Amino acid sequence: MLNTRNFLLTVGLTGAAVVAVLNVCANRLSTREARLQRKALHRWEGEGGNVITPAMPVKDELSQDATP
Repeated sequence: MLNTRNFLLTVGLTGAAVVAVLNVCANRLSTREARLQRKALHRWEGEGGNVITPAMPVKDELSQDATP
């Protein structure tokens, strides 16, 4: 009985440790991936991609000339 309880306790703690290590690895991987994606986006924008221009009002010249 005592050996079975110790075995189950050991298996439970080992499982919890494995889950904790996998969570740490997943967090590091997602952080690294997000950082690399930000770097790639910054480089792409530095090369002229997705340049945001200020919105200028469209001047409709026909509306001024169409007065009766």
